[in-house]
Amino acid sequence: ASATVAGDLLWMYKETTIPRGGADVQCFRSVIVMTSSRRAGRFMRKVEIDSRLSRNLGLKATREKGYCETAMKGPGLRLMIFDRSNQRRFMELEKLLALIEQKSKAANIKYETSVEEFSNMTFAQQVNIMQKSDVVVASHGAGITNVIFMRMRSVIIEIFPFGYTPSIFGQFIGQRHHLGGRAISRCDSEEFAKCIRKRSSQSGKEDKGEETIRTFEAVCAKRDGVSFNERLVLSQNNVCLRHQNLYPDYNVVAEKVINATIRMCNEEYDPSGYSEVSEAAEKIADARSDAMVAKKKKEKELKKAKRQ
Repeated sequence: ASATVAGDLLWMYKETTIPRGGADVQCFRSVIVMTSSRRAGRFMRKVEIDSRLSRNLGLKATREKGYCETAMKGPGLRLMIFDRSNQRRFMELEKLLALIEQKSKAANIKYETSVEEFSNMTFAQQVNIMQKSDVVVASHGAGITNVIFMRMRSVIIEIFPFGYTPSIFGQFIGQRHHLGGRAISRCDSEEFAKCIRKRSSQSGKEDKGEETIRTFEAVCAKRDGVSFNERLVLSQNNVCLRHQNLYPDYNVVAEKVINATIRMCNEEYDPSGYSEVSEAAEKIADARSDAMVAKKKKEKELKKAKRQ
């Protein structure tokens, strides 16, 4: 449903396939493109869902007043655990489910919980489940881009593998004004070592691979006071950091889920207010961007003048 092409993220809603000259022509109702702009020092500028696509998909932007109260009288708020089948899987997930059940009862919150995996779903199914979900606990990965299809002020808790915490999906979460936060897993030395040994054997650098594993284990042991060289070694092995499975502190994750849910249900959402805030932020970013462009233009002219 989602693909990364030359730095751009594209979501395509398939309309039909037309056979033509022995090849299938793929037709799409709409395409959303978000470019990886670095204006004003930011990795991304803005993500917006085309209003026509929203209507075509039947998306709701917000929850109606009294939504939480009505949901509690029924099956409950929809809590979705977004897991993965290969790397970055939630380990001992039953602990999280038990803790959420325990803490939700104490807080008089009722959830209708499901564990899902997007790799087995069509695009339409992914959109549907995200639109219906009120609370999402997700393993870090490309599937989190689908938070753009959740209603505003939903809850999203993103779980990262140890040593790897990119902020790319925070841009999507911020654009939709979602609540929640992030949590970082404990080390998974076994999976990290497997990945490093496989890659180092392919490149014939087994000794360097073993040194990297020792550095990783040393960092895991102390957590605080990590040296620059140790951080540098880890940053050069992001592929294997992403291969770790997830062992977060589930007590912390459950607390984040409950606290964010309470906040979601207690706050009245005013789309116009958030729109004004977003517009103000965009104006500031544009002003900074224009100033940066003007500064670079002036520097370029000065260099040119010196050469002449």
